Amino acid sequence: MFRLYSDVRGAAYERLIDYAMERADTFMLGIHKWATEDENGVIDQDVLFKELLQQLNPFMLSTHSYEEIRGIHSVAYTQGTFYRYQCAPEAGGLLKQAASSLFSWVHPQLPEDLCFQNAEGRDWIINIAHERIGGLNMATEEADELEKLIPGVFIHKPEYHQNIDIFLDDAIRHQPDRVELMRFGLREIPERIRELYSLKHLTIFEQDIRTLPHALFELESLESLTIQVADLEELPADIAKLTHLKNLRISCGCYDRPAPDFKVIPKAELAFRHLPPEIGELQQLEYLDVQYSGIRTLPPELQNLKNLRSLDIVNGFIESAPDFIYKMTWLDRFLIEDKPFHLCNHGDD
Repeated sequence: MFRLYSDVRGAAYERLIDYAMERADTFMLGIHKWATEDENGVIDQDVLFKELLQQLNPFMLSTHSYEEIRGIHSVAYTQGTFYRYQCAPEAGGLLKQAASSLFSWVHPQLPEDLCFQNAEGRDWIINIAHERIGGLNMATEEADELEKLIPGVFIHKPEYHQNIDIFLDDAIRHQPDRVELMRFGLREIPERIRELYSLKHLTIFEQDIRTLPHALFELESLESLTIQVADLEELPADIAKLTHLKNLRISCGCYDRPAPDFKVIPKAELAFRHLPPEIGELQQLEYLDVQYSGIRTLPPELQNLKNLRSLDIVNGFIESAPDFIYKMTWLDRFLIEDKPFHLCNHGDD
């Protein structure tokens, strides 16, 4: 089986539905008990996707319990009712109208885990949407044809994607919304990262990365940025350019391929000691998490972050919460050096 690297979205999703309707025999959807029954086991007749199920009724072939198809179809991993439908262009139109991506098929908005079966009844396109797991149970030639035919169907190829240039070639072609840079042995982030125009979530776990290039801050759609490195020279002022950023996590002392005799850099020797004042320009930021750093003070510009809900600054050198933190009454969570907000708020250092 071939694993999908990322969600299939937008036009690629619509083309994948058309492709499946022409080549698959059936498709299945799951309705889990927790989504349709209250705590007393009474069925909720007003589920959000009731209308869609009614529209799909003309194509329904059979219904199955969890016990009937457990271990046979990937859609059956918990109690519920599972519906099998005949593939047809009209049914495909309903699936395209109902969702904008493969991983959108999750409760409560939609039935779970749209997946397709071949003529032998075996899973052909696998989708465990809430886990963001997709797979293609098909021959290599067919998988290659599908990936070439539909940009956006990004197949993970471990034997090739260990090479950063090959990985970026494929990523730029398919424009995933999530990318993880880890275990490539990078010492710098390639400038080509700026070509990932659709990127919303980026994780960097490369122990030898010490600087962040200007190209990274051209990713205007980025909503989540996680940086895990041994040490970071600085968080550049260019961070302010990521105007859609909601989640920022930075951790030093992280090693993705430690040598047998490696030692974590002592906090006192870390280069990462400051958050730039420009961080206060990230008006959409909701979560800020800094772990294991040389930071001793926090910039007062943090109080400009009116959408911030969680602020964690731990395992550094901050001795007490700055006074301006107590004015940030909109915070749901504040943790400084492993002490929660309510303790800091009472002067317990």
